Amino acid sequence: LVSSVHYRKELNFSDETIETARKELDKVLTPLKQAYIKAALANYVMGDDYDKESYRAFLDCLDDDMNTPNAYAVIFETVKKLNQTLRQREIDFAQVALYRNAVEKMLNVLGIVVDKPVIGETEKELFAKWNQAKADKDFDSADKYRNELVEKGLL
Repeated sequence: LVSSVHYRKELNFSDETIETARKELDKVLTPLKQAYIKAALANYVMGDDYDKESYRAFLDCLDDDMNTPNAYAVIFETVKKLNQTLRQREIDFAQVALYRNAVEKMLNVLGIVVDKPVIGETEKELFAKWNQAKADKDFDSADKYRNELVEKGLL
C-alpha cells in the first residue's frame, strides 16, 4: 500500500485502500501459484532464468526517482503475459518460468515473499481425480475433490 503511491505524494490511508491493495496483491500471487501448480502437474521443473526485459524495466522505474507506481505497472504487465501463456492450449512452460521468475524477483525487491505450493504425489492424484470426475460429469465427486484442493490452498 505504501509503495503504491510515489513517495512525494500524500498517501490516502483507509479501509478501502487497504482492501484494494490486498486484492491487487492477490491478482499477482494467484497466477504465480497457478504457474507452480500447472508446472508441477506437468512434471516441469522451472529453472532460475527470468524475463530480463521485464525485470530491467521494473528496475528502471525504481531508478527513476523510486517510481513505484510505474514499477507496479511493469509487474502487472508481466503478470498479464504470464496469464496469457498459462491460458494457451499447449502451455509453453519455459515461457511460464521466465515470467513467473521475473515477477517473483520483482516482488522480492519490494520485500514480498512468494509462498510456493507443495505438490506431491497425493496432490497430483487429487487433481487427477478431480479432472476425471469433471470429465465423467460426476459433479458430486468433482465438488468433493475440489473442496479438498481448496482446503489445501491449491485452488
